[in-house]
Amino acid sequence: RIGVMGYSARQENIVKVVSLLITIAVARALGEVDFGTFSFALSFTALFGLLINWGFRTLLTWKIAKERERAGALVGSALAIQAVLSVAAFGLLALLVRLIGADPGTARAVFIAAGAMIFQTLADTPEAAFQAFEKLAYNAAFKMMRVATRALVVFPLLFLGYGLHAVLWAYLFVMAFNLALVLLFFHAKVSRLSLGAASREARGLFADGFFFAVKSGFD
Repeated sequence: RIGVMGYSARQENIVKVVSLLITIAVARALGEVDFGTFSFALSFTALFGLLINWGFRTLLTWKIAKERERAGALVGSALAIQAVLSVAAFGLLALLVRLIGADPGTARAVFIAAGAMIFQTLADTPEAAFQAFEKLAYNAAFKMMRVATRALVVFPLLFLGYGLHAVLWAYLFVMAFNLALVLLFFHAKVSRLSLGAASREARGLFADGFFFAVKSGFD
């Protein structure tokens, strides 16, 4: 356990350094105005991630730790709920973008960032199972993979002179790729994803998640 924690801590430090380098490179390449739009898009959409998450990261870690055999059904139910919440959140975000009178370039940036945020939030759900099974090295490895893939995609785009929207599309691609890998890994190493049980599990899970969603909003 101590060795895994030390490994995770080293991975976390590497992730922070690489993330900082990416941010510096993006800021220098985009310039003050576009980087401001970039930061706004990521920050604005992150608020809606709280709605889509619905407290499931904490709730599922707790539930799966107690009932490991139900991991596939619990994660499948949570993802079904989050798919609906994602549509609702995107609709609300689009409405707010219209109400604030964002220009077309900013609106487009926000919508692309929203897609990246949705994929990232959905990936957090099966990753909760890794934590419940005390496979912290898996979480650290996926975090490292995300930032490494982002660097491999973003740096060439900046070198070639691509701008704001291309960088955000790269973020979306990385998060979609990460979600696919996390789901495949969950299926192979943890439990078979059971979407068939979603309708039976979803109502109780949605009600249980409300408390954690409210709590996370105040943390």
